[in-house]
Amino acid sequence: MVPLVDLGFGSAIGRSVSYAMGGASEITAQGIAQDRSEDGKPNYILLKRLLSVTRLVYRWLALVGLVVFGLWGSFWTNSYADQTSMPNLTWLAWVLTLIAAVADVYSGW
Repeated sequence: MVPLVDLGFGSAIGRSVSYAMGGASEITAQGIAQDRSEDGKPNYILLKRLLSVTRLVYRWLALVGLVVFGLWGSFWTNSYADQTSMPNLTWLAWVLTLIAAVADVYSGW
């Protein structure tokens, strides 16, 4: 489910980071910016801005995932936990799974 939650941001961000490392002065919606550094050095200012926005996007994706998966998964776990031999262990497994999924989404930045 984590690649679905990513919504394709990973590949777009990877491409943008490549442009910034190649010295692009800006990231355009289509094509490549015509003016770039002549010496081929990375544009660290653009890279820093890009990574800070990326962190913010993934933080929001992780929070939305926490709420959506948390509510849906807790409802689902509540429906079936009593049918297991150890309901407390079932709840612990659910909480650990939720934490791992949210951490996986956030760490994608």
